Amino acid sequence: MRNVPAALHGNQPGDPVKLVKVVTELAAAENPPLHLPVGLDSLQTYRINRDKIGKEIEAWAEKFTPTEMIIN
Repeated sequence: MRNVPAALHGNQPGDPVKLVKVVTELAAAENPPLHLPVGLDSLQTYRINRDKIGKEIEAWAEKFTPTEMIIN
């Protein structure tokens, strides 16, 4: 895992000029997103992880939601 960034450095897919435009637009946005996968590869990875996490949470949700304290 530690070698991945070095292997990708300078070989990333995408156009750095287009990335600068996106970052500039984000910087000027009134309500920029907290997370924004840039590029199709990042978006696909995000969607896979989002779906996996969602399934894990839903599978356990009923077991853990009753943990809230009820104050009368």
